[in-house]
Order: sequence, then structure tokens, then C-alpha cells
Amino acid sequence: MRKINLFIIVLLLSKNIIGQGYIPTIDTTNKWYVLMGDYLACGPETEDFQTHSLFFNGDSIYNSNYYHKLFSNYYEDNSVNSSLHYIGLIREDTINQKIYYIESDLTKENLIYDYTIEKGDRININYNGIIDIFNGKVAVVTDVAYITLYGIKRKRVIFLISDFFQYYWVEGIGSLNSLINLNDVGADYGLYNLNCFYSHDQLLYKNSHWDKPCIYANFNCGFNTISETQKNKIEIKQSQFSLTLESNTLISDINIYSIQGRLLYNFKPNSTSFSINTWKFESGLYILKINDSIFKIVL
Repeated sequence: MRKINLFIIVLLLSKNIIGQGYIPTIDTTNKWYVLMGDYLACGPETEDFQTHSLFFNGDSIYNSNYYHKLFSNYYEDNSVNSSLHYIGLIREDTINQKIYYIESDLTKENLIYDYTIEKGDRININYNGIIDIFNGKVAVVTDVAYITLYGIKRKRVIFLISDFFQYYWVEGIGSLNSLINLNDVGADYGLYNLNCFYSHDQLLYKNSHWDKPCIYANFNCGFNTISETQKNKIEIKQSQFSLTLESNTLISDINIYSIQGRLLYNFKPNSTSFSINTWKFESGLYILKINDSIFKIVL
């Protein structure tokens, strides 16, 4: 009886260990649908969106390492029509809980995920929430915990850059912005958000902040560029630590958004000119809304 009880205890412990084990991200059945564009800054009646899906198709051996080939479908409309692109090689070290990526036109392997990081660690990540040693900003890990997603416990890591930009990793899925840096495949839209994630043809994640289907495209936001400011009668003068706005009509409302769509500042000058101190801003791309005109600015 004692041997049987001991066997049951060992069995239960082993099941618990397996249940808490690392969940791989690289599975050939996985598919990510990334919604790219701007919505919050454009307002509820205007939007500018496109969808990239990411999936695996085939494999390759490079420098004695086994990789999966990563492809992207770019959807220009809401139909099944798309443009297919090979974008790189990706592999996962499940023992050390790390993921590596080689862009299609490069030969160097880069670490893009490390699930062994702990709360308080500092790491460079880019604006897709991916590790980027060379071009990323220093982010602090503010929380590492387990969440239950469709009955499965997965590790969730939260990063914070400055006081504005917060990013999430979920084990088995990746960044909740995008699995990889989509700027590498020519996507120049400001906002990247994982909209849907499928595994074994089952929807395991749907972004609750968006009411869009997994494949969605719509272009009508119409961002202004600095060259268009004369037509809008708004002049933007930028110096090292300030923005000066001048208009031939009253400036009643100014909103500054992060590129993720988060409202950072609101001003109501009720004047034809206004200056904004920018020395506290992290370097990067921002969205500036002046009355009904919208601009992208780099600080």
C-alpha cells in the first residue's frame, strides 16, 4: 500500500511539472494575424488598417541549426486575396526558452525572445515588443506571472519603456504586438497589434480591444504630412526640445498619442499659436492631432 501511495504521489507531481512546462511558440500549425494601422488617433469614424498573417511553410538547415521558414500574407482588402512573402528563418531552443530569427536578406541570427528573464531585468526591445539589441529601447520587466488562456497556463511577461510604452509576451504566442518586427518586411504602419492567434486551427487569442475580423483592411484615415501643412493652414515648427504650432484659425484641441494609440497629453489652448515642451518625451514616432488634422511626428 505504501508503494502504491508513493507511486500516486510521484505521478501527480510529474503531471503538475508537465502542466507547468514551457510551451513552445514555434509550431507549424500556428498562425498570427497582425492588425496594422491607426484607429485611436483617427477617431471612431476614420481608420487606416491592413492585415499581415504570419505562418510557417517548410524548413531549412543553416549553420548546423534547424529552422522553420516564416512567411507573411499581406491582405490589401477583406477578401482571401493576399500577397505572399518569404520573410526569414526562425528557430526555438525549448530547453533554454529562447527564440532566434534570421531576416530573409541577412545571414546573422538574432535573439528575439528570452522567457528566462525575471522581474526587474532590463532588456532592449523595439516598438513591436521584440528583443532588439542594436535599435531597441531599454525596457524594464515589471511583471512575470502565469495566466490561463483557454484552460492552459502560460507565462506572461510585461515590459515598460519609460512611463508610456507597455508590452506583453505570452508564452506559446509571442509579443502581443507581432511575432517579429514587421518593419523588416516593409510594413511602415505605426500601430502593430496581434489581432488573432490560431493553433491547430483553433482560435486561442482574440484581441479584445478591436472589434475587427482576423482579416481586415480599410484605408481612409488619410494622415497629413508636414508638406501638407500649408493646405491645412497649420504650421509646425520643431526645435530640439519643443514644438510650436501656428494656425490661421483657432486651435481648440491638441492630442498627442503614442504610436500604439495611447493618449499621452491633451491641451486646449484656444489660441492660434501654442508651444509644447518635448524634452520629457522618449525619442520615437508620435501622432499629433490638432483639431481635426492628424500628423505623424518624430521626436
